[in-house]
Amino acid sequence: MNCHGFDNVQDLYREGRLSPRREAQVRAHLAACPDCRALVKPVPAAPAVSAPEELKRRLQKALRAEAAGSPAGRGVDLPLWPREAPAILLAAAALVLVALLITATGVPSQNSGGALAAAEER
Repeated sequence: MNCHGFDNVQDLYREGRLSPRREAQVRAHLAACPDCRALVKPVPAAPAVSAPEELKRRLQKALRAEAAGSPAGRGVDLPLWPREAPAILLAAAALVLVALLITATGVPSQNSGGALAAAEER
């Protein structure tokens, strides 16, 4: 295995998803190649960070308010029908009208044009 081959499988190697044969090849390459070996050094963990105390207090207060059912804990009430309801109803009515017109007048099928042309040739 060379460096390019290792580069192609390094993610699989880190996740432990290589076949035993391929893993042995990777380990042999890492033993001989300091550049690739440097790539698989463990990444230092990020330091643990805690939320500020003020944020914790505000979250706890909001959760208690919501659990108690107070208005401060409720979300915004949305109306059942939005302002756009008349426009939506108009669009729905137009679609129904178009569907009725198509049904009443009939739409020629794709094959009817061929039959018409054959009848005209006779």
